[in-house]
Amino acid sequence: MKIVEATREHAVQLSQNLKQGDLEEVIAGGHTPLEVLLYGVETSLHAYSAIEDDRVIAMWGIKVENFFSRSAGVWLLTAPHAKKKTLLRESKRFVEYFKQQYPQLVGMVYAPYKDAIKLLLYLGFCIHSPVKYGRKQAMFSYFELKA
Repeated sequence: MKIVEATREHAVQLSQNLKQGDLEEVIAGGHTPLEVLLYGVETSLHAYSAIEDDRVIAMWGIKVENFFSRSAGVWLLTAPHAKKKTLLRESKRFVEYFKQQYPQLVGMVYAPYKDAIKLLLYLGFCIHSPVKYGRKQAMFSYFELKA
């Protein structure tokens, strides 16, 4: 597996092959996979793709409001064939790296998406109570990790 800077082409490829839970989360937010991935690539300070056997298996990134922000939003979307052990290892590595730069990492997760919540808890994030969020007002939970 290699990790490279994310591109629009990666977004197109992954948007056609998202893990079921990731797809449900995107739809619950009122978006299409391609919309979300392109937005992530275009608005993230850093966006990455994991490539294995010439296929995009995951994309993630970090967003900040401005140069002086002390918090940053993190996001991750995966393909069904992403290996869980590799995903855990790389997620941990990037969270540790980002944590050194930003004292608070935050985001929103689809409340029914238990696998994503388990990953966030494994990475040390605190998960808040669900609230209505997004275009469809589906139940999402705010998550945060303070360094």
